[in-house]
Amino acid sequence: MSAPTSVSPFTHADREQWLTWSRGRVSELPGGGVVTAVFSKCVAEAPDALAVVDGATRWSYAELDRRSSAIARQLRARDLPPGALIGVPAIRSAAFVATALGVLKAGGAYVPIDLNEPPERIARRRADCAVVLDLTESSSSSSSNPETEGDARNEDEDEDEDEHETHPAADSPAYVLYTSGSTGTPKGVIVPHRAIVRLVCHTDYLALQPGDVFAFHSNLSFDASTLELWGPLLNGAALVVTDTETVLSATALAAHLREHGVTALWLTTSLFNQLAHEAPAMFAGLRTLIFGGEAADPASVRLVLEQSRPANLINGYGPTETTTFAVCHRVESVEGDRVPIGRPIANTDAFILDENLAPAAEGELFIGGPGVALGYLQAPELTAQRFIETPFGRLYRTGDRARWRADGTIDYLGRADRQVKIRGYRIEPGEIEAALREHAAVQQCLVTPRISANGEPFLAAYVIGGAAPHELREFLRTRLPAHMVPGAFAKVDAFPLTANGKLDLRALPEPIEAVTERPGFVAAHAPLERAVAAVWQSVLGISAVGIDDNFFDVGGNSLLLLRLRLALVAALKRDDLRIVTLFQHPTIRRFVSHLEASAPLSTNTLAAATSRAEKLRASMAQRRLPTARR
Repeated sequence: MSAPTSVSPFTHADREQWLTWSRGRVSELPGGGVVTAVFSKCVAEAPDALAVVDGATRWSYAELDRRSSAIARQLRARDLPPGALIGVPAIRSAAFVATALGVLKAGGAYVPIDLNEPPERIARRRADCAVVLDLTESSSSSSSNPETEGDARNEDEDEDEDEHETHPAADSPAYVLYTSGSTGTPKGVIVPHRAIVRLVCHTDYLALQPGDVFAFHSNLSFDASTLELWGPLLNGAALVVTDTETVLSATALAAHLREHGVTALWLTTSLFNQLAHEAPAMFAGLRTLIFGGEAADPASVRLVLEQSRPANLINGYGPTETTTFAVCHRVESVEGDRVPIGRPIANTDAFILDENLAPAAEGELFIGGPGVALGYLQAPELTAQRFIETPFGRLYRTGDRARWRADGTIDYLGRADRQVKIRGYRIEPGEIEAALREHAAVQQCLVTPRISANGEPFLAAYVIGGAAPHELREFLRTRLPAHMVPGAFAKVDAFPLTANGKLDLRALPEPIEAVTERPGFVAAHAPLERAVAAVWQSVLGISAVGIDDNFFDVGGNSLLLLRLRLALVAALKRDDLRIVTLFQHPTIRRFVSHLEASAPLSTNTLAAATSRAEKLRASMAQRRLPTARR
């Protein structure tokens, strides 16, 4: 039976069926829904069990408990109010794990601060926090303002101090994560203890237990880190800190999974797709593999099911405001051109409602239950708009359109507004437009998603005004994180309109930049430079690249870097190329110099490499899409 479409009017039986499907299984939250209480129970049950692995560092539950308690004591000594926001540098490490747990034990909420973001955004995060910690491997220091640092931890202090534990309430804030905001200002999402416990304890999509090992690799400003951090630690399992370079290399990741006995892994949909096509057999040893963040690609899912089916392959859906996952689907097979997002997980409601907030077969997706966030930091009006009271309880309106299938699973249909997802990052084009309008030469601007020649989604900025694309790119880099800087800029005289006077997105010109006219552009001349440049152009889907262009300045990103490595290995026949080498040498000039210094190519090898690179570029040109970048 095919999936239902909009039904109006609908019968009483329809309504009752949809309402039944809308509510996940209800179970009691352990520890009263408090993270620290659940963790304390794990410590009491198995104090010597492995909790954290970070390189040579291996902490048991008892050791992690001791270190986090030391941090909590120092924070309590400051007499901070309950729920105080504590800034913690977003550095994946054992130290971060101990610090985040210590913050919760002290009754505070941790705020990951990404030190790679522009200074203005970092300063804004710090200003929101009562204390900002200076994270190191052996200690944490803190400051009530950025200019002064004080000792916030003393491992040698008297550990016989009264350790009688008092836990915060289930509705107490546990952490704050920032998401892109349509008004130009990021939104701070306040997530309580109960939401974390509901995500990882007594669930029906994930059954972690002692002996499991979860890879901890997500950006700490990304809500998937909630699952990777607290999933193992609230179930007596272990987490292993995994660096970005390892995750981006199929060979390195496969070795890492085997070395540490990893049983559970989360991947963004984009990275899952890349790894599925590069090494689909690598996931066979996993007990649980979860992917999500974007609409699933059926072809990639089929590859994994056919060649390395893990025991549980899960497609997960959920905005930051509903704490990582709200709806999940265990994938057994793929039929048609869409993979459903599934059903509401335990202790979660997922309603599909029409414009009158009545149950419907197709409409906007609303999420309820203990996983829903408290609201937005210092934004009561926005909180009231997105977290609403309904006859079905307090619900978060996702802005996502969805529909019921005949079997009670949910299909994701796309956004009802302008919000987009690029490589798992949630982005409001309005925030980028607001930043662009701060440039004196920009009169009007529009930011919209496009598809490149290699099939990759990217953001394009259309600007009315006198600023050059390279100036705008540099301007935005000082104000926005890298994933929000558009991949292409186009100057236009006016925005096309429909006959009704509305913006006609389909009539926008291709965002083609005059790459060779950029200041400092130097074309590839030497044979090896030309061979490498041809590979860059094929991977990026662009027509020209200079030898001093930074890969990440001309549309590159971490996932395309993985594709670039594979293409260079094939063209140059150099199996020793590593992702870290490309990170360290992000221009053609620097990369070629590194190659020539490490192992110069012979004339015959170079000629063959040039031929392979040119064929690769020609192949890309033949399948270039109408919306080709630049």
